[in-house]
Amino acid sequence: MNGCSASWLFTTNGVSLSTSATWDTGMGVITDLYDFNNERTRISYDGLGRVSSLFKPGCAEAAVP
Repeated sequence: MNGCSASWLFTTNGVSLSTSATWDTGMGVITDLYDFNNERTRISYDGLGRVSSLFKPGCAEAAVP
């Protein structure tokens, strides 16, 4: 897996919030997404690029089985 990452900074009413993502450049899909609280959502895909599991922050079980 070849990975890249990017982050974004949003400022509203003097409050700065940042979010970031990591993706697999070979398949062109996001593999990790970090929200404004730096909580990670992890996404797995099958060989055809379809979501096979999605782990939300604080969940031990996949949201998409």
